[in-house]
Amino acid sequence: MQECRCRSVNAATTIPESFMTDMHHRLENSSSGDSSSAVNLWPIFSRRRWIMAAVSVAVIAAAIVYISGRPRSYQASVWMVIHDAAGSGPQGGFQVEANLWRYLESDIQLHTYLALRPEIAQQVKERLGLTEPTEHLLTNMNIEKIRDAASQLMTMTYQYADPEAAAQIANTWAQAYQEDACKRSTEAAVTAIKYLEPQMESTVSELREVHQQIAVLKRTYIAEGIDIASSSGGEGVANALRAIAANEVEQAAVSAQILQITEDLEQEPPELREIEERPSIEAQDVDRQLSKLNLQLQTMLEGYYEDSPEVVSLRAQIARLEAQLDRASSMEPTLVKTGRNPTHAHMRETLTTLRAQLDALRNQKTELSRQFARQQEIVQVVPEVAIEYEELSRTAESLEQMHAMLRSRLYEQHIRCATSISPLQVVKSANIPTSPMPPDDVVLLATGIALAVLLAAFVAVVVDRIDDTFADFQELEKAVAGQLVGVVPRYSNGNSEYRLVTDSGHSPFANALRMMAATVRLKMARNQLRALVVTSATAAEGKSIVAANIGRVLALSGERVLLIDADLHRSTQHRIFEISNDVGLSNVLVGEKTLQEAMVETDIEDLQVVPAGPRPPSPLDLLSSDLGQQVFVQARDLAEYVIWDTPPASFLADATVMAANADCCVFVVSPQAKRSLVLGTLERLSETGLQFIGVAANRVRMAANQHYYSYDYVDRD
Repeated sequence: MQECRCRSVNAATTIPESFMTDMHHRLENSSSGDSSSAVNLWPIFSRRRWIMAAVSVAVIAAAIVYISGRPRSYQASVWMVIHDAAGSGPQGGFQVEANLWRYLESDIQLHTYLALRPEIAQQVKERLGLTEPTEHLLTNMNIEKIRDAASQLMTMTYQYADPEAAAQIANTWAQAYQEDACKRSTEAAVTAIKYLEPQMESTVSELREVHQQIAVLKRTYIAEGIDIASSSGGEGVANALRAIAANEVEQAAVSAQILQITEDLEQEPPELREIEERPSIEAQDVDRQLSKLNLQLQTMLEGYYEDSPEVVSLRAQIARLEAQLDRASSMEPTLVKTGRNPTHAHMRETLTTLRAQLDALRNQKTELSRQFARQQEIVQVVPEVAIEYEELSRTAESLEQMHAMLRSRLYEQHIRCATSISPLQVVKSANIPTSPMPPDDVVLLATGIALAVLLAAFVAVVVDRIDDTFADFQELEKAVAGQLVGVVPRYSNGNSEYRLVTDSGHSPFANALRMMAATVRLKMARNQLRALVVTSATAAEGKSIVAANIGRVLALSGERVLLIDADLHRSTQHRIFEISNDVGLSNVLVGEKTLQEAMVETDIEDLQVVPAGPRPPSPLDLLSSDLGQQVFVQARDLAEYVIWDTPPASFLADATVMAANADCCVFVVSPQAKRSLVLGTLERLSETGLQFIGVAANRVRMAANQHYYSYDYVDRD
């Protein structure tokens, strides 16, 4: 018998090493999550599909509830046109304060800021008797320039749940702001008049003095017979003098403007003290992206057709951004307590332009002075009085032009002040909207579905990382590289722990046990193996019923089989075969009985069972003793096949001791087995040189198609 044991071990030396190496790597990758498993998430999604389905349904249901509960709103818009102030901007030549105000009032951005002031909203509340907070009114009002409009058109759009109230608020807001703009325009005209009148008086006084000097020269020299206005030789000098005089006039005008704007800048604060509400950061960002895409679309249409894929894709992006902009526009705006004063900024820009213009005029005068000096050298014969006359004539001409311009501007400002003309005008009043805003339910639902999928995937990955057990039968089969000796389905008609297969049984449970036992018998016979250890990683995985049925099938083949219940911690075989447990292996290990005396005959021919017997205080010491080693040898002499039903091998060393004295092993795995425990147990058992017949998947629930199984947690055996 000892010789037979040596042959069986030698014949199996290559099988355990290859199987355990593959098993170890697969289980380790399954538990630790290497780079390949981390990248391939499909197995995780397949295992956790029910969790993902539950999370997805919950999120989508929440999105549907939110969408269905959203109130519908209406939009009412007022169209306003801003009067053109061309020629009066910073580049418009001669500047007065009225021109500066007219230029600023034509800026839509400035109008947007001024129309969204809390003071305007408060006026609307008072006129309509509203009780809503001012901040709420400002949030629902949107002002923007009409895209692709050639003229200065802007819209004031108010969004509200009541269509009639939305139109009423929009029209009242436009009227209030139009009156406010008219008031500001009138104040600007009054300021301009106060500035122009002193300039007008000064110009008239200078012009009168120049005319008096010209009259004196004419009276003096005409009496002597000299026509100074027609003296020859002084034309070049006269032209130079005219240019210098015009330059000096322009310098004087620009200097006066610089002085006036500098005084105004000292009175105008660089920052506003009013609270400004601006669109949310997200709305600003989306608006910038939308502008870039519109520009890109215009460029693309020059080389592509309307139905080109590139154009269609870009229009789809623009549509998504416009929908996102609508949502972002309804967000709570950003409150800015202080901000840059646009009037102050425009004044500084104008001041910079005027200073540059003054420097250019000074450089021009220097050049003209050089030309005048050259002309004087050429025409030394020209009487000095003729040159003086030409200079006075040019000065008078410049003063007359300035006088005419100031008189025209002053008249314009008087008319503006008298008529109180507003810089903007309503061209289309708001009508009561008949239909609500186009709902973005589809976008919100699509977003909810996308979030549901992402959240479900995240939850599936987290649950898979936390749960260390095998998720299903397919995962176990993949982990053991297909080395399964059997798949035992869950037995639902009775207690599966004590179920012994009979010849008449044709249930999936009975067929699976018979097939597994037959596979184990063929592998043991092929490799001349006799001593079999049946163990598992943890308790209550069904190893005892597997061991009993393997022994039954081996006995029915005509071989003598000895089934030994070596689980001295929690014995089970006496319950399966319904025999007494008063005398068993523990009595043999302490020397009270022999192994033959502890053997019990069963109803199955050639199958004898040694129950565990009374529980000893230290089972491991008994199994490791000399008497325990003799029992292992004696068992081989009493039967052709010896099956050892051992305790769980993950936390008890009993199975390791028995594995060192056996030939082969069947490892039972049930749903409660953790991958880390299975890996550690197989590593320890592989160190004994034990050959693994394979892994038995126990308590597997058969799927509806009868071909696949999934693990199911049931009551403990």
